[in-house]
Amino acid sequence: MRLKLLPVLCLITSAALAQTSQDFAVLVRAEVQESPAAITLKWPADNSSGTTYTIYRKAKNTSRWTDSLASMDNTATQFTDGNVTTGTVYEYWVKKNKPSFTTSRKSADGYITAGIKIPAVNSRGKMILLVDQNYVLH
Repeated sequence: MRLKLLPVLCLITSAALAQTSQDFAVLVRAEVQESPAAITLKWPADNSSGTTYTIYRKAKNTSRWTDSLASMDNTATQFTDGNVTTGTVYEYWVKKNKPSFTTSRKSADGYITAGIKIPAVNSRGKMILLVDQNYVLH
């Protein structure tokens, strides 16, 4: 029994060690342009055969994602959303579907919030800080 289990354990261990953060997350970043207003999402290339990307968007204060803005193949490394308004905050979801994932999970996700000329939030409320006397320097 031990001899049969050893090769299986070696395969499982090597598959687990070969995984990277890109297997579970899309490392997405955003660049904005004022005129004409546009938000460009960028991510690292994944040239694996069969990989596809789907892009979704929603306004920050809504709970429902749009129908997909775009579906792209494995050569895609960016998407530009030209249907944006200055002063509005958007949330984007980049979903990578990859049939060759070695785990039971067949997708990876990336989320980012972006907007053009969004006012800074100077006050987010109040906080009470209590410090135990054991941690006070005398």
